[in-house]
Amino acid sequence: MPPRLSFLPAVTAPSAFLRRLARPLSTTPALSQSKPNSASDILTLDERPAPGNNAERVQNLVRGGKFAQSEAQLARKRFELQQLRERKTSDDYMKQMPRKWKTGDVYAPYDMNPHQLARWKKKTAPKRDVTDLLSLNPLDMYKNFSMISEYMTSFGQIKNSRDTGLRPRNQRRMAKAIRRVIGMGIHPSVHFHPEIIMKRLQGGRKL
Repeated sequence: MPPRLSFLPAVTAPSAFLRRLARPLSTTPALSQSKPNSASDILTLDERPAPGNNAERVQNLVRGGKFAQSEAQLARKRFELQQLRERKTSDDYMKQMPRKWKTGDVYAPYDMNPHQLARWKKKTAPKRDVTDLLSLNPLDMYKNFSMISEYMTSFGQIKNSRDTGLRPRNQRRMAKAIRRVIGMGIHPSVHFHPEIIMKRLQGGRKL
């Protein structure tokens, strides 16, 4: 009886033959599986993340957040300072404008003439007694240099009742308070109070 040959080697033989022919013709480089060894471990030490890198990253993130927060605060402060400057500038312009315009007022270019505007700078005499309206006793206000300066001229003279608008009794009391404060040496007798002068100079007003 002739020997029996297995069918499997006969089928796999052509495929093995074809692989041997295709190997030198292939342009794809062979993929070699990297096997870790001691030399590769030493060479890849720099590529591995250091154990402290995570903490450093967290610290950098915290520092970046604080820096961004400080920048936002500085920007907010700059914006507030800019608003204060603009408000101060507008207030200064409003102080320089003697006439207070109201809604619906009609004006002509002649109304902007400096001579015409100077008429509005003149103070009109009050028609009512201020001390009666506020229930004040002029004799008790002798330490209030701001109020005393309103009833004195720059030469230290007491204003007339036509200019102050006070009743005769309150006018006498105010004159007595002025003489008292000058006699005590609290208020100067030949010019305005120094704090009043300083405030007017800072505000750009004439003395």
